[in-house]
Amino acid sequence: FPSHDRRDVVFQSDPFVNLPENDYIYAFTEDPAVTIDIEPHHIRMIGRMYGPNAMSIFKGKKIICSGTILGTKNVMLDWLNAFTAHLLELQKVNPEVCYEMLLDQVIANYIFHNAANELCIIKDNGDVIGTIGHCITYSTPSGKLELKDGIFYLDGLIPAVIHQYDRSPEYFRIISELYNVD
Repeated sequence: FPSHDRRDVVFQSDPFVNLPENDYIYAFTEDPAVTIDIEPHHIRMIGRMYGPNAMSIFKGKKIICSGTILGTKNVMLDWLNAFTAHLLELQKVNPEVCYEMLLDQVIANYIFHNAANELCIIKDNGDVIGTIGHCITYSTPSGKLELKDGIFYLDGLIPAVIHQYDRSPEYFRIISELYNVD
């Protein structure tokens, strides 16, 4: 049962094939070279949402992409309930931030990195999901996307899903042509 973005996601294969069928949520990191505590948008939003001292709990943590979360139906419902409860609690304390960009991303990272969540497995970028947005934005050495015989490779791996391809005009053009995306 996927919870993912729609606009900037392309499936190369079935992402569930390499994930055991169990009651876990699978969360996927973004570019490992860009951690939460150095990414400007996350720093700003965490400060606005949780206060200036909250950044210490995110030091050195990889960014988990809220746009690509997978799990079984029951676990996904539990995840959505936890997310909603956190959002409602945050809305009581700081209502104006509940309409900001990156809200879902910051809440997801807060829950996955700080809540006791033994039902979550965090997988590295490129293993199943290839989120390439920060690789493009920050031109990091990781996140090298290559096209060979109609298949995209990310750092030598073949991710089942390519995410945030539209942040690069070149990748957008290639994927649009390859998959007939408008």
